[in-house]
Amino acid sequence: MKTTRIDQNRKKRKKSRFFFLLNVITEGLATGLVLYCTFTASCVLGNEVSGPVYIFLLFIFPAFIPDLYYYLLTPKLHTLGIDPLGVMFNFIIGVLCILIGVSLIMVIISFCGFYAQFLLVIAGALSVCSGVFHLMNACMCHKAIPKSERYYKPRRSKPKKAPKDKKKEAKPAKKGKAEKKPDKKVENKPDKKAEKKPEKKSDKKTDKKPDKKSEKKPEKKAEKPEKKTKPKSAEKCPEK
Repeated sequence: MKTTRIDQNRKKRKKSRFFFLLNVITEGLATGLVLYCTFTASCVLGNEVSGPVYIFLLFIFPAFIPDLYYYLLTPKLHTLGIDPLGVMFNFIIGVLCILIGVSLIMVIISFCGFYAQFLLVIAGALSVCSGVFHLMNACMCHKAIPKSERYYKPRRSKPKKAPKDKKKEAKPAKKGKAEKKPDKKVENKPDKKAEKKPEKKSDKKTDKKPDKKSEKKPEKKAEKPEKKTKPKSAEKCPEK
């Protein structure tokens, strides 16, 4: 059985849904740990490291909520997540999750020194993992998209020039065409001469010469007897 494009999309959609599930789990755990630390840790409540924590919460929710919707709606929609917008979403959110996770880890290691440090570092690491999963999903979906809809199109390779041997082989073919033209001229010319000349000579000999002999000579012979038959005596007879 041949696999259709819909069947291929189903397989890739399942992979995309699996990546969204991993993103939902990692981002959900990260937000839960950070919220727990904000309400219980003294370093966060005392505004010692509250800035990086609030920034983390500000950017983790825009990633968590769309991932949850993607995970819930992919079974019903055929191309959700395997479209250009899904690729761009995964790419942008992946980079964002990596940046906020790394920044949170660097800040917490230097300032906070008790149990909140461990929890917040884990939250940052989960955010980095979520960003990696987003980028993997984006690469997988980019390959599934048709070439006409891709954002990155590879440069077209220039057409290769024909080697010199092929050019030399192509030139004799033109000479062969030129050789055919004289054959037509040679064949046509003798036919025209052979047809025209014999007709003219035969027409002149048959038409003109018999007419002159038959028309002119009998007329002269007919005129001479008329002069001989005139009576001379009739003119000289005297009147009485």
